[in-house]
Amino acid sequence: MHAPVHEARPEIVSAAHCHTPYGTPFSATVTHLEPISQESCAFFGDHEIFDDEEVNISSTDGGKRIAGAIGGARAVILRNHGLLTVGATIDAAVGYFLLMERCAEVQVKGRDARPIGAESARRVHDEFDEVAAWHVFQWAQRSYVPDIGVAGQ
Repeated sequence: MHAPVHEARPEIVSAAHCHTPYGTPFSATVTHLEPISQESCAFFGDHEIFDDEEVNISSTDGGKRIAGAIGGARAVILRNHGLLTVGATIDAAVGYFLLMERCAEVQVKGRDARPIGAESARRVHDEFDEVAAWHVFQWAQRSYVPDIGVAGQ
């Protein structure tokens, strides 16, 4: 599934995808993320929906359809399946993925939320670049990956 995305987008180094507690159920709504939180603005106008009946993508053809759906965006919602993000670094792709999972959680929990206006959402979107996504990954790594040190020290 990932190889055709890399082929279509040579500038990306990594794609992140897994089945998460909020991304998977959110993907079943087959809707875009709304700009209802600061984090969700990172994807304002910069994510797509892969609206396809095939949810178990195991073919190159399915991967090509996903690559077509994501286009030049930083993320895609895979209908009834989950989230997929891309980045110019592994850290950025994972950082975007962590942000997008959080956005899915907020949208699932805040169904009647009032959206942020388009102009404000665009400004915040532009602040969430690859470096910001990298910082999200660094924070998660420091917070959740134990520091076991080097053996013998």
